[in-house]
Amino acid sequence: MSKPVVNIWGTPPGAEPAATQSAPWDTEWELRDGTAWVFYSSSGQTHVRRPVILADGFASGASNGRLLYAGLENGDYPFVSTLRDNGFDVVLLGFADRSASILDNAGVAIECVRRTIADREGNAPLTVGGFSMGGLVTRYALAKMERQREHHETSTYLSYDTPHRGAWLPLGVQAFAHFVKEHWGDTNP
Repeated sequence: MSKPVVNIWGTPPGAEPAATQSAPWDTEWELRDGTAWVFYSSSGQTHVRRPVILADGFASGASNGRLLYAGLENGDYPFVSTLRDNGFDVVLLGFADRSASILDNAGVAIECVRRTIADREGNAPLTVGGFSMGGLVTRYALAKMERQREHHETSTYLSYDTPHRGAWLPLGVQAFAHFVKEHWGDTNP
């Protein structure tokens, strides 16, 4: 007996939450070439107070806020809830194209950092980072802001499973990935 096909979060294709269900986030920020899904630490809150920005990683197509949230929340350790219970506001950063260059998606991350600072109530420093390629995207974004002498107001950078020393991927596999993206698109069964 074979196992059913599942995505990286363990959800069978087509089992994603219905669009009619209420969003698990409190507000959504539309960014140029991306989206930020904001989870406040307390009810009735309208601005971030102690923000933690977490960027999505590399894959084909656009980030899906519901799947990103489910992957962080529905395992053995409910990550988003734990942060919120400890007084942190979580900003999940998604990209219109997760396979775009680090440089391009860093622009989205910079916009998210600026938006978070503008929305912030008080002056608590930011925590910024990401998962997998999202860790490189945010690292580059913060470095670029520093190089341009723009104060990103970040006190903590974090990354999880980020290839800081590079990743070995044969040229043939890279070419095939681009071929698939260009000719087959991002379709769901």
